[in-house]
Amino acid sequence: MSKQQVIDKKSSKQLSRGMRRLITVVLVLTGILLFDLSPFGGNIRFYSTWIECGQKPVQTATTPGAGIHWYVQSKSFEPGRYGYVNYFCTALEAEQAGFSANKNQYELPEMRAHGLIK
Repeated sequence: MSKQQVIDKKSSKQLSRGMRRLITVVLVLTGILLFDLSPFGGNIRFYSTWIECGQKPVQTATTPGAGIHWYVQSKSFEPGRYGYVNYFCTALEAEQAGFSANKNQYELPEMRAHGLIK
């Protein structure tokens, strides 16, 4: 076997190793994207809302059976943002949609500050 043939075999092994790595990376990224697009993900919807608003949005929160629906400041990243969360550009928008600033009782400080309620 000539020296050139030995070099060709080594380079083809390295190429196939590189291709395996590329395929693995593509599969992992595809899996992450599919998870995020599923009802169990949600970061893509969150980031698109952030871009649309020009600032980090607030998100809704609820405790089943509590009767009070409130909003909280969104975290920059959450591994599982579930599809039932609503996003609002501002706390005022969330309050106008009926969400409280307090999870224990209805408080609407943004509407009060803007003179919309007394």
